[in-house]
Amino acid sequence: MQTHARAAVLGLILLAITASAPLAAAEGNAKTPADAASPLSTADGYRGIWYMNQPQKNEYAYKYNGGMGTYCEEHRPFAAYAKAADKTFFCYGGTTPDNKTLLHMVSYFDHKTGTVPRPRILIDKKTDDAHDNPVIALDDAGHIWIFSSSHGTSRPSYLWASVEPYSIDRFEQVRATAFATDKFPMNFSYPQPHYIPGKGFCFLLTRYAGGRMLFSSSSPDGREWTELRPHAEIEMGHYQVSERFGRKIGTCFNYHPKPQGLNWRTNLYYMETADAGRTWTTVDGKPLAVPLTAVKNAALVHDYQADRRIVYMKDINFDAEGRPILLYLTSGGWGGRPVQRSARLADRPMDRQRVGNPRLDPLGQQLRHGLALRRGRQRLADYRPDRNRPPAVQPRRRGGHVDQRRPGRDVEEGQTVDPGQRVQPHLLPPTAERPRRFLRLLGRRPRPQALDVAALLHRPPRHPRLASAPENDRRDSQAGGRVVAAGK
Repeated sequence: MQTHARAAVLGLILLAITASAPLAAAEGNAKTPADAASPLSTADGYRGIWYMNQPQKNEYAYKYNGGMGTYCEEHRPFAAYAKAADKTFFCYGGTTPDNKTLLHMVSYFDHKTGTVPRPRILIDKKTDDAHDNPVIALDDAGHIWIFSSSHGTSRPSYLWASVEPYSIDRFEQVRATAFATDKFPMNFSYPQPHYIPGKGFCFLLTRYAGGRMLFSSSSPDGREWTELRPHAEIEMGHYQVSERFGRKIGTCFNYHPKPQGLNWRTNLYYMETADAGRTWTTVDGKPLAVPLTAVKNAALVHDYQADRRIVYMKDINFDAEGRPILLYLTSGGWGGRPVQRSARLADRPMDRQRVGNPRLDPLGQQLRHGLALRRGRQRLADYRPDRNRPPAVQPRRRGGHVDQRRPGRDVEEGQTVDPGQRVQPHLLPPTAERPRRFLRLLGRRPRPQALDVAALLHRPPRHPRLASAPENDRRDSQAGGRVVAAGK
């Protein structure tokens, strides 16, 4: 019940951030570190920043782009519930009406009234990079802590604490020498603060030192911090996601191999600490010598580099007994395309037979067909990962969507098909529910003709919700075949 309530609150937060309500506060109205102890400016609505990364010379325009007020997975948490006030406090990356700069915003959801106030503008980060988004934490006294991140070493970072408990009206800047660099009083990236009741903060962060290296620091009160302690420094660095269970904090991460770097991120590691980052162990309690520097070590969960797969970290949680649950994605390439035919990992061509054969790559098949497994049998022409948010974006344009069904050459199969009949094997239902004829097709080399999908997946859907799919398709076709998310 508590998990469902938290999910509902976070959903409301995301809807509020992406809403197109006007934001009257201009860049000059945002607080700066010099006057941040005075009352914060109030915006007249919620507007999350839009951001793009790594332009591509193809029809997809960017590696990724869109509304990123709560970007990215390696920034956490964005919300914290205060039981004493019955409010969920949250922060996000806001912006001005022209999307010219990143504003760190703070607000709350009042569970008693079911409403949110007008958000407060904490600081103008003087950039439009969503990697500078803030994160939040609550201490035992009810003070709200905001960690203002920086992408790399070119901008300063900030630490803020609310002047009054459970209040977003005024914040003071906290200076911590532990995060100082030669260039700025404070600098950290990908912040992940965890407050342990009765103990204080354990702060996991990233520092750029020949790559994205992982560090931790702890503090009993948020004002005096220990020196940074590295826990992972493998080749060109890592991306991590972490979570707390009682006094234990677990983190899972990948690594960036030399010389390619972050776009060839791979492998899956997990380690945990029960003393706020002073010592680390494996999941079964074996001590680890930190920082980790070898690719093959005791924290390695799965060697995806051997499988020639790249790994994207997404989330981490624990079950009722404290066992970690890791959420991540694997892929054959890093580009913005739905499928890459000639993706490379560690400068080696993809083994397409292994990736495409469910008998040799069962885990990859499960990851790619997870949604299909949930939906059961369905005509492929009716199958879409998300009816309200197609994966493709309009060519050469920030934001917007185009019809997912389009003619042309299939990226993976090399097939030329009619509109509405494009075949993408990575979207087909899982192996256990495929007819035998289709299983034989998987073992063959791709042939340049369209498959009769209706004949292969001929059985009607077993889930009652799928019965409305043809009706939805008729409605979509009447609207020109384009599905656009509301409010985007």
